[in-house]
Amino acid sequence: FKLFNQAKQAGFLSKSDFDSATKTNLEHIQKQFLELYKEKKIVTPVFEIFNKSTLGAFFYIIKENNYQNTELFLVSTQKGFINFEVYEEATKNGFTNYLSYKEAKKIGFSNYSSYQEAQEMGIATKRKYDYYNALLGIKEEFKTNTIEQAHVIYLINNIAFGKKMSVNKIWENLEDAKSNFVIEVQVNNNKFQKLPNWYTCKFGSETDLRKYLTTKQISNNLGIFDKDGDIFEKTKATKLNDNPIIIDGSNIAWHGKNRDAGEKPSMNQLIMVLNTLKDRGFTNITCLVDASLEHQVNEGEKFRDIEKLYQIKKVPSKSVADTYIIKYAKESNALIVTNDTFKDWSAKDKWLREHLSTIRIDYMIIDNVVKFGSLLAT
Repeated sequence: FKLFNQAKQAGFLSKSDFDSATKTNLEHIQKQFLELYKEKKIVTPVFEIFNKSTLGAFFYIIKENNYQNTELFLVSTQKGFINFEVYEEATKNGFTNYLSYKEAKKIGFSNYSSYQEAQEMGIATKRKYDYYNALLGIKEEFKTNTIEQAHVIYLINNIAFGKKMSVNKIWENLEDAKSNFVIEVQVNNNKFQKLPNWYTCKFGSETDLRKYLTTKQISNNLGIFDKDGDIFEKTKATKLNDNPIIIDGSNIAWHGKNRDAGEKPSMNQLIMVLNTLKDRGFTNITCLVDASLEHQVNEGEKFRDIEKLYQIKKVPSKSVADTYIIKYAKESNALIVTNDTFKDWSAKDKWLREHLSTIRIDYMIIDNVVKFGSLLAT
């Protein structure tokens, strides 16, 4: 009875838990925890959770956060972690403390070495870091002298085959795209913006860009510059499957279906398109659907299983997927697979109006075979 009261006062819910805590010498661990805090080896947020806890509450917090080893608990809390699974994931990916892990996750990073490199380079997000690596890959593939030249090739790569664009427009797009990497620096109490040192430049004006567009590096790989018309024409097909691609999932699921006649959208059609794109070498695929699609599909199609298997993402309830599709395409320079012409959106969005013809891929599904429009036509 005395032992029962002792366990109850300490906050334990069962004898087995009390015995387990006793065997692991938890009281000693708790004292060590408090001593480490006094030595400033435990970060304050973690300490505040445990400081006023009874021994039983201390035991259950450790247990609920999946620690099987109290020594490991002490090690991880000194690094700011209070959950074993988070600690395990973070350390596996190179992080040594929770603060850097939390900051990295906030801006899209899950690997410490990539996060550290981005921080050192002044790159603010994982999206921009991926953008940088795409430019670096082009620089190496085309053997350009500067990142800026690689950036021009990147932008031209996104022009649809057979399409034309004025040099002035290419220049405007380049200046706009470069703004992704601008950083703020301070010199003698004065702040100003500049491109980081790694972003090496070649062009001082549109005239320099025109000269570059006449080089063999461009004409042999991408297209032809018409000096008289001051127009560049994309005459060479490029490797599009390195580009991120976004799928208008609801548009595809409803393709060929008559809503008025009570027909249902088809997840099988969406799967066919996703598999065809994967077969064509695309790996960076994002599929967005309206939240309502889950409740509209045929009964035999298990939306949640397919959603998980193919990483299909629902936009928030009462939101329109088009909004997120256009936003993603802008931010990631992504291609869009859809038969939607975005007519209403184009009327009020200048960027979409100017770029839609170079990024939109239409499609047909005939006898369970997916056929893409001119941008991906085979």
